Amino acid sequence: MKQRAGQMRRHFLEQGAVVLQRPALMKALECLIRFFLGGTLAGAEIFGGHAPFGLAFVAASGAGLSGLSALLGVSFCSLLFMGFTRGLKYVAASVLIFSVAFSFYDTRIYKKPFFMPLIAGAMTLCTGFVYLSDGGFFTPETVFFATEVLLAGGCAYFYKIAISPGSLEMEESRELRQTVSMLILIMGILVALATVTLPAGISLGRLAATLAVLVAAARGGIGMGSATGISAGLAMDLAGGGTPFYSVAYAFSGLITGVVSRQGKAFASIAFVLAGALTMVWAMEESLRLPLLYESMIAAGIFLLLPEEMLRKWDVLFQTETSDERPAAKARELAARRLEQSAAAFRELYEAIGTSFAPRSNDNDAAVIFDRTASRICRKCALASVCWEKDYVTTFNALNDAVGPMLKRRRGTPEDFPKHFSSRCLYFTRFLAAANEELTAFLYRRQFGNRLRESRRAVCLQYADLSGILSETAAEIGGDMSFEPRAEKSLQLRLKGMGIKGRAMVFLEPTGRLRAEIEGKDLEPLLKNTADLEEALGVPLEAPRLQKGELWQRLILLEAEPLRAEVAVESARKRGEAISGDCAAHFKNDDGTLYLLLSDGMGSGEGAARESAMTLRLMERFLRAGIEPEPALKTLNSALSLRGDEASCNTVDLMKIGLFSGDASVYKFGAAPTYVRKGGRVSRITCSAMPAGALGSGASPDVTRLRLGAGDWVILASDGLSDGAQDEWVRSLVASWEGEDPGELARCLLERAQASGTNEDDRTVLALRLENRPRKAAG
Repeated sequence: MKQRAGQMRRHFLEQGAVVLQRPALMKALECLIRFFLGGTLAGAEIFGGHAPFGLAFVAASGAGLSGLSALLGVSFCSLLFMGFTRGLKYVAASVLIFSVAFSFYDTRIYKKPFFMPLIAGAMTLCTGFVYLSDGGFFTPETVFFATEVLLAGGCAYFYKIAISPGSLEMEESRELRQTVSMLILIMGILVALATVTLPAGISLGRLAATLAVLVAAARGGIGMGSATGISAGLAMDLAGGGTPFYSVAYAFSGLITGVVSRQGKAFASIAFVLAGALTMVWAMEESLRLPLLYESMIAAGIFLLLPEEMLRKWDVLFQTETSDERPAAKARELAARRLEQSAAAFRELYEAIGTSFAPRSNDNDAAVIFDRTASRICRKCALASVCWEKDYVTTFNALNDAVGPMLKRRRGTPEDFPKHFSSRCLYFTRFLAAANEELTAFLYRRQFGNRLRESRRAVCLQYADLSGILSETAAEIGGDMSFEPRAEKSLQLRLKGMGIKGRAMVFLEPTGRLRAEIEGKDLEPLLKNTADLEEALGVPLEAPRLQKGELWQRLILLEAEPLRAEVAVESARKRGEAISGDCAAHFKNDDGTLYLLLSDGMGSGEGAARESAMTLRLMERFLRAGIEPEPALKTLNSALSLRGDEASCNTVDLMKIGLFSGDASVYKFGAAPTYVRKGGRVSRITCSAMPAGALGSGASPDVTRLRLGAGDWVILASDGLSDGAQDEWVRSLVASWEGEDPGELARCLLERAQASGTNEDDRTVLALRLENRPRKAAG
């Protein structure tokens, strides 16, 4: 339990979320959801008393705990909402449907997609036929009953697709079927909510339907707004049991809102309210006119309050995936699934063999020292039988008393042995020399064994680190890309107006950065038309990058970060050395993340320079590949510890800065303090972690998180700048610095340190200043 709790805590600190991995807990949560969904759908009545949606949900849930939960929810709410007499009909039908599913669960026919829908319709027909026969067969009620039977069977088919899409084949029409099925399920829920009345005659179901139509029209345009309006209106008409008024009203509102959807949220909301006011005049019942207007106004207010980030995530619901995009999406899904399976395999391997490398409680028993000594010296001695047979206990106690001081001193002396033993032994001098030889061999064996177990443990931990890296990569590959359909359409129209044939794709990266890619031929003219591209996308851009192939070209456009960083590196080698043992680097990834790195190799000169350069080269390779700093540093630490020499212990100072958000993190392995100036105050970030490779595998870097903004300064320095305890002059100089050039500040710090003459060592200073990116002048 403690180990699982620790894993959940570590995952929360690293990822910002906790993933529940207990199958029982997840199954209980699923059953609870099915219970409430079944109960909600049981309350969805149409035609003045028919409720087929709950029966359809029981059929879709099938056998097992999932079906039983749906059955209980439908039965309970049927009796609660309809009373015993009418509710008994639906309880009986639900029980029959579940019984058939339970009985045929292991058969081949049960797996047919139309089996349970047919059973739902048949059981609805059987139980309802009894009630229908009391009032006659040639009445309008017969038409309503026939519709109920058809809806029970049809909805069971679509509900199955909606609640378990993973079980379907990956056929070409899967996306459309899922969308339609989910829409039908939502319609049933809206029918149930339509009876929930709020003050002023407002219906909760109509309000939810109104909001859905507004969001669909504003984000998906005319077609999506009209389609959603017809679907939501049909649900409300079924709940009301009257003329198709809501279908016309909602479709009209969705159509008008879709026309002005490109004008922004405010225009879309106003158009929706005006369309709602116009349809209010058509209402047959005067009691509905004001509630309809109120519902339109409330829905518009909620829509205006919804954050844009949330609406962007919903945009994927309103996009139609083209045939050429579908294979790429399937390939990403397959690659992500295989990476996740590989990660799980490495994690299971780590858990299976990780416990094998714990130190043994009795590692290489020291008794073997005297066993081997006796076999060499005492075998031919005349007193061998006396010492090792007749007086065995006395001999054992004497040697047992001597082994402790010998191990502590790492060598034996005559004083370590009792007098009665050393005086009686005929070859004591030879016995002591052989014992010391065996003691030395024993200590070497113990050291080798410990080192071997540590190396094996380090390799084992690499499996865990590799599992984490693969899981993160799988999540990134398999994650839904946040496409920007409006910006993409605007860019496509601009390309068409410029006479350039190309296919554009616009989406948001995980950091929130807008990225556009244009594929086609003869894209060079776009390199000189950045202003037109910025106007089409609505954001400032960095300099475009053109990639060329034999038959194609790709132009990559990246949104310019709101923060701009100026970085400078200055260094001075130790007196008498030809090269500095420090190494510094800085680079920016395509996602707008800036990395600052500084490593101080152990010692000085060429060897230290080689080690620090290798450390930064490996770290840069990891970070450019998209691996997060902490797992990258842990992997580096394990690799350095396996080399087993002191020269492999290097300090690592790493800073990660998001130039879109200003969020920053400092990671340290034995590094000197980092200085951060915000306003006129300078803070000092220190660490207690040893250098990378010093403590063996399993060590973690010290991590400090902070928020930076325009005007802030950061100073990374090696320990040659100051000894860490007497660095008041560093903080004072940084706090009072009035210049704007990071290079000047770095040189000034080095000159002051050189003039002080203390702490003679390689000195390196990496200075950074953040500022807001200047806006381009209009025109």
